[in-house]
Amino acid sequence: MNMNLFKRSMLAGALTLSTASIYFAQTTDSLSRERNLDEVVITGVIDVVKERETPVAVSTIRASVIQEKLGNQEFPEILKTTPSVYATKTGGGYGDSRINVRGFDQRNTAVIINGQPVNDMENGWVYWSNWQGLSDIASSVQIQRGLGASKLAVPSVGGTINIVTKATDKREGGKVDIMGGNDGYVKYVASYNTGINDKGWAASFLLGRWQGNGYVNGLEGEGYTYFTSIGYKPSEAHTFGLTFTGAGQWHYQRSSWIKLSQYKQYEDEAGVDPRRLNLDAGTLNGENYSLRRNFYNKPIATFNWDWNMSDKLSLATAIYASWGRGGGTGPIGRGKMDRNADGTVNYDKVVADNKAIAPYTGPSSDYKGFLIGTNDKNLKGANSFGINSNVTLGRASMNSHDWYGAISNLSYEIDDAWTVGAGVDLRTYSGYHYRVLNDLLGLDAYYSSGENRNVNGGVFITKTIEASPFKDTGLKSDKIDYYNIGKVNWAGFNGLIEYDKDGLSAVVQGGISSQQYQRIDEFDVPYNERESDKKSLTGGYVKGGFNFNLDDNNNIFVNAGYIARQPNFDAVFLNYGNKVNNE
Repeated sequence: MNMNLFKRSMLAGALTLSTASIYFAQTTDSLSRERNLDEVVITGVIDVVKERETPVAVSTIRASVIQEKLGNQEFPEILKTTPSVYATKTGGGYGDSRINVRGFDQRNTAVIINGQPVNDMENGWVYWSNWQGLSDIASSVQIQRGLGASKLAVPSVGGTINIVTKATDKREGGKVDIMGGNDGYVKYVASYNTGINDKGWAASFLLGRWQGNGYVNGLEGEGYTYFTSIGYKPSEAHTFGLTFTGAGQWHYQRSSWIKLSQYKQYEDEAGVDPRRLNLDAGTLNGENYSLRRNFYNKPIATFNWDWNMSDKLSLATAIYASWGRGGGTGPIGRGKMDRNADGTVNYDKVVADNKAIAPYTGPSSDYKGFLIGTNDKNLKGANSFGINSNVTLGRASMNSHDWYGAISNLSYEIDDAWTVGAGVDLRTYSGYHYRVLNDLLGLDAYYSSGENRNVNGGVFITKTIEASPFKDTGLKSDKIDYYNIGKVNWAGFNGLIEYDKDGLSAVVQGGISSQQYQRIDEFDVPYNERESDKKSLTGGYVKGGFNFNLDDNNNIFVNAGYIARQPNFDAVFLNYGNKVNNE
């Protein structure tokens, strides 16, 4: 047993205290634990750069460094200790950080976890709130600057962030971590490994929970991390692994732009620290409340099979599936939001104003006397039936998806110097984009008139969706404003030739990919026009380089490449419509 008390890590305006770290294992010496933290299990679909061999500019961060230095920072912030990386918290909400590599944003920087691409299939973005648990399960992180070493046709213009999570541990044991930090941050993590048995089976489990108030006012958050890995090695020829992991979370956000005059106003009048000012935060019924809240749960399941066909020939395959559910909330309506002296929103006054509108007197008897709001641009103020747009409600904009894929790489060692390889990368993706009601804020119903397909001209909605990562996200409920589905199918093929002997290594890689796009609109177009045409576009890359070790401490390497990327989804279908952009 080892107790690490008061392990400190200075953050920007923050102090994190790791109050307890308890290990229990069959092997208890500290050296064994350190090896366990740094151990990286490499399978054939994970393209890890080998130091002084792969001709790529790279920095590697081990699990021990992550656990020691990250604290309660965002996961991308551990990467800013490496060259050419810029990371920022943006508004300061948990998981809202972003990262740039060599000046390129996340749309042009590939993020790969266990060999699998995670950049959004429609817009290329990476939402780090979906991966809050990486600090607990990451075994190593490599920043490959430039085109990188990945065999996949990914957007590695700025670079590749290659994350390898823990695999099934062969040794029995476990660990409990309890962490406390600034602004109410508390985190609990427990893990256990069964160890490998006589039949070749082993399993590892991890469960964690965190919560905090946030450094900025009104940025509370909470999340859960779960990880299960089951391994089976029946012989030296075959290794099987099944991994299931995710990190459901919710957190308030700071989205509104703040003027310099407002910083000064609330500092002078109410003594608010300008760094902590949040114009989206407020209180409702005596509790903190905000109409800006992010929530998401993205579990991912992966089945790996490594097959050593012979001493020279091997096949590595990964089949994966991911189901993302969640989105972000915000205000709708044309009501006024009053502020308190410290700049926070008086949401109690918002509810009072909503309850003060005239009741509904229209032809629908089911809603007689209801307080009904709308966001219809054609209803300015109160209409003759008492449907009012001078109200404020909460909506949730969803960005959910179903993603299935398979990666397989075949490698053949011709002799002790030459290796050739070929691989395939298949993906299919459906993204669901829609809005639903989140909070009526004192009203009884919402009137939606935007759906062109509705013959009655509009619908009354009373059901709201809770902004929680583990609750119903309203995929089958009544929608407001929009509902469309983006479908993306992907097929990629790649090849590799590699030479490595006598301190000289060289590699040439090439790949081609076909991406098919289709848009389905379930809201804003007539039913017979709901499906767009399918559009297929081709992309690819070629890259290569060499490395030469001058001596035991010095080496020189060169790399170069060319990449042709397919455009993002919104460039294929312009102006939120189904018409294909031919240019």
